[in-house]
Amino acid sequence: MKVKITGGYTENGIVAGNVYDKYGSRNPIVRRIMGKFDEALSEFIDRSPPESLHEIGCGEGYWVLKWIDRGIDAGPVPPNQSFQP
Repeated sequence: MKVKITGGYTENGIVAGNVYDKYGSRNPIVRRIMGKFDEALSEFIDRSPPESLHEIGCGEGYWVLKWIDRGIDAGPVPPNQSFQP
């Protein structure tokens, strides 16, 4: 999955996305941390299969895209909107 790094893009004064590509990093420490985070979050989702997911503060959208690829109804909540379940 290719994720676009925004480089500090702002929308109405709010930074959207990430400046650093933590998912594509070649740094072994970053890769280990992100791998463990991915493993833990994926295990949590597998144990409690949700009907839908709404990611607040989703940055570059990595997890929303990953969950959609897994067939989960997922979407971001834009920073300029409030979330109403």
